[in-house]
Amino acid sequence: FSSRRRHTRFLHRSRGLGDVYKRQVEELVQLVELQTRLLEERTWSTAVVAVVSFGFDPAIATTMLGVDLDLETQSARGEVDRLLTEVAWPELESAVSDLRNPNVSDAVVLNDEYEALAALVEERGAESYDRLLAVASDIEGGSQLVSAIRMLEASALVRQVNSLQMTSYFGTQFGDIVMSGEAVQALIEQRSAYASAMEELKRIAGPDTETSAALAELERSTEVNAFRQAVDTLIAEPPAITTDTGLDWTQVFAQLDTTAATFQTVNLSTAVHVALVEAAASDVQATSWAIEDSAARASRNAQIRIAIVILISLMFALGLARAIGQPLRQLASSAQRLRDGDRSSAMKPSGPKEVRQAMLAINEAEAHIELAERQASALALGQLASPALRE
Repeated sequence: FSSRRRHTRFLHRSRGLGDVYKRQVEELVQLVELQTRLLEERTWSTAVVAVVSFGFDPAIATTMLGVDLDLETQSARGEVDRLLTEVAWPELESAVSDLRNPNVSDAVVLNDEYEALAALVEERGAESYDRLLAVASDIEGGSQLVSAIRMLEASALVRQVNSLQMTSYFGTQFGDIVMSGEAVQALIEQRSAYASAMEELKRIAGPDTETSAALAELERSTEVNAFRQAVDTLIAEPPAITTDTGLDWTQVFAQLDTTAATFQTVNLSTAVHVALVEAAASDVQATSWAIEDSAARASRNAQIRIAIVILISLMFALGLARAIGQPLRQLASSAQRLRDGDRSSAMKPSGPKEVRQAMLAINEAEAHIELAERQASALALGQLASPALRE
């Protein structure tokens, strides 16, 4: 998936979770990718400005280097503009627009300004990360989300340090002699930081994630390994440093073929590193969806359990009503018959204890009334030997 398709898929898919949770996940993914794309735009924009400042036409540089600098710059700007729209950050959008001013002619100043903006995005991303951690602590499966976010951060760091290496590497090729020396020193530090970032990413990348697959692809990449080799070679054999200043054109043209090949390699290596960040962003999104689906299933299961409890309760209530109702109706019917003088049959006690006791009491009352009638009848007839009088 391209970055645009990943975001579109995520924005349409992320529903059912808490609004705060969804916003934090979306914002973090967007900010990490924005930082990555800003650094990419920085690389191409400073390359164009540097070429122009050396007196070259960008079209000639494109022919010499085999990379269309203007096209790459416009492509990077398009990605940045898309992400700026998504994060809705007018102040940053204005600052980026100012950097794109064609009157900016100092590549070093432009590079520093882009890095300052990328640092602002990184700071806001850290705040978003902290807020998301607070939300994740209250979500079932939140630990998995935290792991995915850490992979995203580590991937972004790998991409960022690789971008810095690119800037320093070409600073050794096209900077003045003194600047080249500073670039070599920076490159040594960045190479070490890159190796550390890669080791950390390998340590935390889950085995069945898009990040681990992208990481494996990065390690197999011919272009990535070629650029690493170029950096290691330059560090091992740095250009001669003198106290002179000014661009050493002899050195530039002597290394033009090598520089052009490395420039093309860097272009392809950049794409692999961007794909790594996008894969990590996809893992964050996939983890969010898994949590959402789990929550939805849990909600459905809870609803089913509640429905079962209600159904059982209704069945119990109906059974209880029937168990009580039928004996009560029998009791009422017997009382009515007793009142009407019908004492042809006694009730068989049933139902709850209280109802059974009432039935027994009516049966006893019915028996006493019947006995009293028989005794009265015997006395009236003068049947003093009647058994009824002895009961």
